[in-house]
Amino acid sequence: MTLRILHSGLTDTGRVRAGNEDAWAADPSQGLYIVADGMGGHNAGEIASRIVVESLPKMVRKRIKPETKAISTGLARRLRSAVSRLSRDVYEHAMSEPHLEGMGATVVLAMVRGNEAVVVHMGDSRAYLLRAAKLRLLTKDHSIVQELLDRGHITPAEVATHPARNRITASVGMPGDPSPDSRRVVLQAGDKLLLCTDGLAMISDEQIAAILEKRDPPEQVCRSMIDAANAAGGHDNITVVVLEVAGA
Repeated sequence: MTLRILHSGLTDTGRVRAGNEDAWAADPSQGLYIVADGMGGHNAGEIASRIVVESLPKMVRKRIKPETKAISTGLARRLRSAVSRLSRDVYEHAMSEPHLEGMGATVVLAMVRGNEAVVVHMGDSRAYLLRAAKLRLLTKDHSIVQELLDRGHITPAEVATHPARNRITASVGMPGDPSPDSRRVVLQAGDKLLLCTDGLAMISDEQIAAILEKRDPPEQVCRSMIDAANAAGGHDNITVVVLEVAGA
C-alpha cells in the first residue's frame, strides 16, 4: 500500500544567534526529507549544513532508484552508506581548507517508500512519530549527556542543565569511520513524522505532541513549533520538517 505524504519545513535563526547554521531539504520524488544542524567557526557550520542538504539527495539517487517501492535492509544500508560517504567528503573538505577546520553537521533524514519509512541520523537532531496522540522518539542522541544518562550517571532532569549538553559524539564530518544509526517504521494513515534540530528542545515533548495533535496543515504546524520555541527563549537556531501521512 502506498500512502500519501504531505510535508512542510521551516527554519528560523531564533532570538539569540546572529546567523542560522541549520538547513533542511525535501525531495518528494525520492520520498526523502532531511534536516541538518551545522557546526564550526567562521561560517563553517552554515557551509556544512548546506553541503548536507544539497549533496545527500544526489548521493541517495545514485544508490537507490526512485521506483524502489519498499523499504528493505539493503535500502537502509545504502542510506547509511550515503551518509558515511558524505561524512568522509566533508571531513576531507575541511582538512583541505584551514578556515573550515572543525566543520561538521548533525543530520536526520527520513525516506518514505510504500507504507514504511527508514530514519537515519548522526548527532542530536531528532525524529519523532506521533500516532494516536502518543509521541515516540525514533532516534537516540549521539551526545555526551545521552551516554551519561545511559550509564546512570545523570538523571533525565539533569540533562537540560548539564555543562556537556551541547557536546555530540557523532556528526557528518567527524574523523574516523562514521557509523550512522537507522530505524525502520511501518506507517499508518494519520501518523505524523517530525524531523528537527536541537533548537526545538526549548519546548517539552508534551508541547511538541500538543502542537502535532492539532489538525493544522503541516506548514502551520511548523510555524507553531518555531513560535513556541522562540517564545521559550529561542536560544538556538530552530528547524522543523513535518510529514503528515494521509490515506492512499
